[in-house]
Amino acid sequence: MAATLNGGSRKKDKEDPSMVALLKRHAELCPTPAEQSAVLSLVTKLQTVLDNLVVAPGDFAAAQLEEVRPVGSYKKGTMMAGKNVADIVCIMKTLPTKEAVEGLSNKVNEELNKLMRAETPPTSVTTACHERGFTVTGSTAAVRVLVTTLHQNLRKLEPEVHLEYKIISSHLAVIRHSRWFEENAHHSSIKVLIRLLRDMCARHSGLEPLTPWMIDLLAHHCIMNNPARQALPINVAFRRALSLLAGGLFLPGAHPGRNRPSRGTWLRLQLRHYFAW
Repeated sequence: MAATLNGGSRKKDKEDPSMVALLKRHAELCPTPAEQSAVLSLVTKLQTVLDNLVVAPGDFAAAQLEEVRPVGSYKKGTMMAGKNVADIVCIMKTLPTKEAVEGLSNKVNEELNKLMRAETPPTSVTTACHERGFTVTGSTAAVRVLVTTLHQNLRKLEPEVHLEYKIISSHLAVIRHSRWFEENAHHSSIKVLIRLLRDMCARHSGLEPLTPWMIDLLAHHCIMNNPARQALPINVAFRRALSLLAGGLFLPGAHPGRNRPSRGTWLRLQLRHYFAW
């Protein structure tokens, strides 16, 4: 009987108008195969160039690279339609001076264009430095290269010479975030809910303060945090997310059980733990 009831419940969820509407909206938010292919192609070529600089830097002396890691929505599989931008964190062994970042940007531009001009048809990219590193831009996609350094180098940073401490440490946090997501939030329903929540944040200015990390934790909690530890239907999880947000989950000084559902305490503790780094 339990199996029958569960089967009936699932069928009812699939026929629920809210489920149909949410899945239809999610289909509109997913990047097209062409968009995914364009980003994948540029990321693969860029990672090849950077990996070569890690293993065999040759005459490149502006900086020493430790490793390169894809992160963000590209790595998590939650990219949005019309936003063909991926993120890669580049960890330097040496201190990330502004000159080192500029030198790396120029070297990547040179090697990447050399690689792409050999293709048929030939293509090209441009690079532009900014406070977080630099961005590689092609005709149909772009990749942000977020520069950081080894954790033991953080105390050696000088504000006038190197990239800002806050930025450098945030890029290390992004790596931890991606690792957590890969280990805990790989279920496809979580990715669907993340896209829907990001779309909602983009539509309502009051939700703009929600960071990608907050959205990921909220989606994971709403999908997986239940007695059966089984993924809940999207329409149910979406309502849970709205309920938690309406209860003041992320408001400063919110008291568990008074201004918001008490289970939100777990999310707040998770945020504090990871932001404390």
